[in-house]
Amino acid sequence: MPTPSARRLIGRDAELARLTAAIREDLPIVVVGEAGIGKTALLRAAVGESQRRGLEVGGLAILSGRPTAALRRLLGAGLDGDAEFLATSIEQRVGPDVLIVDDVQWLDAASRDVLARLVGRIALAMAVRTGTPESEPALAFLDGLGAARVDLGPLDAAASARLAALEDPSLSAAEVARIATRAGGNPFFVLELASAASAAGADVVVRIRLAGLGDAARASAQLLAVLGHPAPAAALGPGAAELERSGIVVSDGDRLGFRHQLFAEHILATLSPDDLRSVQAVAAGSTSDQLEAARLFLSSGSRSRAAAAAELAETAAETTGDRVAAMQLRAAAADNATSAQLRIDAAAQLTDVHDYAAAQTMLEGIEAGDPAAAARIAATRAKITAIIGKIDEAAPLAAEAIRLATPLAEAGDQVAAQTLVDALATDAQIRGWTGNPDAGLELAMLGVATADRFGVPGGRIRTLLGYMLVTNERPAEAVRHLGAAIEQRRADGDGPGELQALNVLLLAELAATGTGEALVTSRALIDRARELHLYELWRGYQPYLVFVLDSAGRYREALDIAEELLLAPLQSRGPIYASAYAALSNTRLGRFEAARAELAALEPRRPEDPEADRLYIDTSGELELAQGRPAQALRLFEQSAAMAHKAESDTMEPRLNAMWARWELGRDPGPAIDPGAMPRAAAVGPESEGLVALHAGDPSAAVRRFDAAADAWSPFITWNADRARWAAAEAERLAGRHDAAVERLMAAERVAIERDARPQLTRIHRTLRLLGIRRTAPRRVSGPDLLTGRERELVDLVAAGLNNVEIGRRLGLGRGTVRRLLSSAMSKLGAETRSQAVALVEA
Repeated sequence: MPTPSARRLIGRDAELARLTAAIREDLPIVVVGEAGIGKTALLRAAVGESQRRGLEVGGLAILSGRPTAALRRLLGAGLDGDAEFLATSIEQRVGPDVLIVDDVQWLDAASRDVLARLVGRIALAMAVRTGTPESEPALAFLDGLGAARVDLGPLDAAASARLAALEDPSLSAAEVARIATRAGGNPFFVLELASAASAAGADVVVRIRLAGLGDAARASAQLLAVLGHPAPAAALGPGAAELERSGIVVSDGDRLGFRHQLFAEHILATLSPDDLRSVQAVAAGSTSDQLEAARLFLSSGSRSRAAAAAELAETAAETTGDRVAAMQLRAAAADNATSAQLRIDAAAQLTDVHDYAAAQTMLEGIEAGDPAAAARIAATRAKITAIIGKIDEAAPLAAEAIRLATPLAEAGDQVAAQTLVDALATDAQIRGWTGNPDAGLELAMLGVATADRFGVPGGRIRTLLGYMLVTNERPAEAVRHLGAAIEQRRADGDGPGELQALNVLLLAELAATGTGEALVTSRALIDRARELHLYELWRGYQPYLVFVLDSAGRYREALDIAEELLLAPLQSRGPIYASAYAALSNTRLGRFEAARAELAALEPRRPEDPEADRLYIDTSGELELAQGRPAQALRLFEQSAAMAHKAESDTMEPRLNAMWARWELGRDPGPAIDPGAMPRAAAVGPESEGLVALHAGDPSAAVRRFDAAADAWSPFITWNADRARWAAAEAERLAGRHDAAVERLMAAERVAIERDARPQLTRIHRTLRLLGIRRTAPRRVSGPDLLTGRERELVDLVAAGLNNVEIGRRLGLGRGTVRRLLSSAMSKLGAETRSQAVALVEA
């Protein structure tokens, strides 16, 4: 007898071929049709035809309010992290196989965010049921992902008749025809009618099947429908065995689930409100998941039991999401006064994990029972509105929170004291954002003093004080406060806050002490983000590491990481920084065409993003100057110096580079630059003075100033330090001190070769030639030397005979990611085939 899947696929040859082709190419595709039309069976068959394995998840209407519930059934419970972490975890789990996503219309927003990040990384085969309010929004979402669409309509009469006859060969021709007509081309109803040998209409076939259950089995079916997901037989009561024998449910090992969601929907639709509440209460008592129990008790009307279960769930929560969900349930189950406090707590937690929309929802319609609650509400709303950019609304809310919390804090209310500190932090942040950094710094200092005075945690305000000190060009002071902020936030278990403080510490160290400590901090920042499963931040912080490595003269390492980032999914401004820093590192290594290609990727972002525009102009200027095109460089650096910058110190390097461009053109470089108080920019003063001295014909003075600049640059920007050392040697040559110049140039050459800094070598060799010394250019970097560590690993696996599927399984990567990495490697090697790539590396 044909298998069930084979029966369901009668009449679907064209759709099966189209789906199989899309899956083989890793293209996202969605099957669309009514319930029972055979979407899931078709997806499973197409995955089988593609000779790959399929892993399944699906949305459930009853679980749509619990974020990522469907995905956790695939990955396992206890996973806590951002959307990028979940996407990466799914890619590692699915690898080169196929993720089948059923009932996308019922996936929550968080799950859809994860799904969007997986496009192009793994094969996605999805299904959307028509006829629900959520269907059209789901299809619009999938259209936005570029998913191809296969509309699955009813079977024709002949196919329906064949399907019925295969299900029960004993049926007469008249019975087969009657079933085909009544089923309306829906395979599920054809099979159910044929199985029951019934001439009943399709609208009652589900009820007929369920009516044959005994009381115990019916009770088990009701429990399963209310739970909304497969469950162990023991949790479904004594009727579970009969329910499984009926064929209405199927086993996936240790759990039972409905063979089709239509059974669950019919049960839920036919339960009376009182019966539904009764079943929900029984289901709540049968589950070991306290969060689920709280939800079910609340739906059943048992508010006290819901509150107790939610409190247990909050205590036992392994993830931030579950903890916040438990707080929300506690708030919903509590009386008015307690509910208000719990809703404020939940809103604060949601704000801390950056779910501002949910936090605002928690605060809607809330009534403050006392000034303390009113202060907390105002402070939380101020923080949210400031972060989402509504500064005009945020400022009066922060002021109101400060006004309400101050007398309460003075009276000894610790919660009010914490509220006061939080409101001061928001107010300080607003002042800094609106062009009043002095006022922001003053408020931040007041906030820290307030936290210390009342003995409340001050991690956020100390972080903000550190940031305000950096923007006010006092980075050394910032480092001390940021160290305390990191310790406080770590002690509070505030992972995102700890990362924020580490991030600001990195900025302060770069400005105050240089790349030595900053390199340690940047690696700690990335490692900690990964430990916390905040993968979006983990990837977002890696451009900082690229920048620090470049500043430290480790150009090859910087480029390797930048190129890996360009192949990875990046959010927000991540692609901007990755492209700019890859271009900068390519420039340092003399790979000018590669640098121009990276800068071209920034072009589309320039009109809409001032940061992309600034990075493009600054990096383009560096490229033109390194390539020996000072006229073009001068135009760019003058443009950069005229742009708005966060701090005056940010204009120093463009102005200094403009002086170099003028000097290269044989023009007056202009007046020396006052570098101000920022240690990172201190070298600008003596270097600019060296250029002025060279132009004035005083090379001896220039030597002294360039030596001072090299020493001052060394902790901060190696490229500039090396340039200053070459400039000192050039000044020695101009002063007629041949031996001193050669000695300096030989030392500079060794360093440039070690760093593979080819533009620096070009300068050095040019001066050596003027001194009568010919040097052989170093070996050009070959293709294999250009590969990143990951690209080399993939080529080695190709050499070992593995295909893309096997490589994906070995490394936990989707075929799309494997293809992108191999394509990048082959491009660098100049190879047209995989075998050529292997041969070039082995050679």
